[in-house]
Amino acid sequence: MTEAQYLIEGGGMPPMTVDFETLSGYFRRGELNSLTVRSAETGHVLSLDQIRGLIDSQSAGQLPPVVVQSGQWSAPPTPADLRGQQPQRAGERRDGNQDPMRFVAPIHSSAWAVAASYLGLLSVLLIFAPFAIITGLMALQDLKANPHKTGKGRAIFGLVMGSICILLYGLLILAGIMNRPR
Repeated sequence: MTEAQYLIEGGGMPPMTVDFETLSGYFRRGELNSLTVRSAETGHVLSLDQIRGLIDSQSAGQLPPVVVQSGQWSAPPTPADLRGQQPQRAGERRDGNQDPMRFVAPIHSSAWAVAASYLGLLSVLLIFAPFAIITGLMALQDLKANPHKTGKGRAIFGLVMGSICILLYGLLILAGIMNRPR
């Protein structure tokens, strides 16, 4: 590659001097469409066609082809462009709402939501019903604070089952009091 330097300016950014490889990268990603490029040696403004000619003459088939879409120069995506689409790396936080395994096992779930669902099941024994309601409310707060976690259905199930069981037991107790012989 040549040792030529180029001055890129415009677009609300401060002018910067780059080498040919950097200029080629900007061009291929379509980032020069609204910027002015000057040769640092001569000060002449280079058009996109002139930059493409430079790249084609210097690269001789080493780089992917440049394509024109709706009047804008661009290139096929490079591995750097696809970085956001790569698989998750160890230690990165994963959005549990996108994981299909969440329907099978309580992975990525709020611990409060899992506890609320089990306490909701056990709330048919009256002693667990208030705890199902409390843990269901705690789960909803946890899920609001951590949107990457799952378990909203489990939390709501705990709330509903706890409330229904308390209501039913309350009605049974009230009916027993009302039907008591006098």
